[in-house]
Amino acid sequence: DLLPAISAAFTIRDERRLTSTVNSSLKMCTLLAFPCAVGMSVLAGPILELLYADREGTAIATPLLAILGPAFLFMSLAQLSTPILQAVGRADIPVRNIVIISVVKIVLNYILIAIPSIGIKGAAISNVVTYLILMILNFAALRKVTKVKTDIKSVYVKPLLASLGCGAAALLTYTLLNGMIRQSFATILAILAAVLVYAVLILFTKTLKEEDIKFLPNSKKILKILEKRNWIG
Repeated sequence: DLLPAISAAFTIRDERRLTSTVNSSLKMCTLLAFPCAVGMSVLAGPILELLYADREGTAIATPLLAILGPAFLFMSLAQLSTPILQAVGRADIPVRNIVIISVVKIVLNYILIAIPSIGIKGAAISNVVTYLILMILNFAALRKVTKVKTDIKSVYVKPLLASLGCGAAALLTYTLLNGMIRQSFATILAILAAVLVYAVLILFTKTLKEEDIKFLPNSKKILKILEKRNWIG
């Protein structure tokens, strides 16, 4: 529902609605991408060991997954900006930008992987850099085309702070429980603690606004519950 709303607002030149809808779509992305990125970096080893029995393989993959945490965030935002640009009639921009970062990635892979002290980590690092560049290029184009000003505090700062809190909760929980109980149980409980802390921080900082909720399923019911508890910003 977000993308048709963005296209409609852009077509009729409703700047207020366009700004609100673009910011809501970005916030929904950061609300999911920030904690996932932090969680991947903080609990890279425990998560891999929970999923795979090969300890030698997970030891090699752990630093790579930790590095790829930020790449997941940049990739998510870049992928969201692509359909938004398409919705406002500029599908050519993401294609051009993908060609640019493909060249950058090939060059970075060639340079970084060849450095003995970096090795295979170079592929992960190049992913972070190329997705960051893609995100910057797409967002610069989006700003130029739509003239939309992003609500930095609501879209980025609050989700980031809540994500750092949930990452700290995950790391603390895992550190305290690992050794006391089975590692797999410690990992699961750490993830659950992170989810709980993240939800509490998002609600108590009133990160969500009415315009963010209306695009969700059962939005009226959710909005009613949040308003009743004064959790809407």
